[in-house]
Amino acid sequence: MEIDRRNPYGSDVRFFWGVGKPMTHGGIAYFGFAKVGRFGHGFMAESEGCFMRSDNILTESDPSRINWETLPEGDHGLRSPEGPVADEANLTALSDGSLFCTYRTIAGHPCHAYSRDGGRSWTSAAFMTYGPGERLVAHPRAANFVRRLNEGRHAGKFVYWFHNNNAKWYNHGDAAGSRNPAWLVGGVEEDGPDGKVIRWGNPHVVLYSEDLHTGISYPDFVEEGEDLYITETQKSVARVHIVDPDLVDSLFLPQNPPNGSV
Repeated sequence: MEIDRRNPYGSDVRFFWGVGKPMTHGGIAYFGFAKVGRFGHGFMAESEGCFMRSDNILTESDPSRINWETLPEGDHGLRSPEGPVADEANLTALSDGSLFCTYRTIAGHPCHAYSRDGGRSWTSAAFMTYGPGERLVAHPRAANFVRRLNEGRHAGKFVYWFHNNNAKWYNHGDAAGSRNPAWLVGGVEEDGPDGKVIRWGNPHVVLYSEDLHTGISYPDFVEEGEDLYITETQKSVARVHIVDPDLVDSLFLPQNPPNGSV
């Protein structure tokens, strides 16, 4: 892609960054990552979101025969509407077969995108909103992950992890506390003009530390029947938490559209 050809090695060496958990959809495996164009302030100074797709890794036992495809098609990955950073893309699937992803920027807002053709093309670069025509989601440069729930009474709904502030950098200096607390918001599908979309509710604090500088980030979600667990880390310490069932239920209560940050 163009971002590779513009790097200091003219694409002879290519740089990547990935934290996206692999997912399967329709018998196909995907994971998100970033192509890195250059390094500098904040480590990755320029990046674009991309995906790896394999249509046979789930059935092929010979590694040399596994097919890999880099998406999206074309010369560019997913970009930010503002600034050179668009990375840590992660995926989930909607009931109509569409794919939905979120990714981080350095603009004080995350981005979201939809694909209706298996990741080959995506909607134009756009900051994430709580729903069509609603306010922007606030989020610093940090992991922001979306997951579809598959078990229990909320199966088929979505949870989204973010930090609900518009600091534009990491968890230090003027951005101290940008990764503390962590928030969850629940989402449900609704019909959009081109397919299913997700409408998000009001955010709720799920984890916090009394130490402002404690980072709470890079989560994963584990379901066990009606129980939802969160794993998270602050680089040197990893933790596992069970989420209060009442908090999970509250994510999906009928509510008015959010009017401002809580």
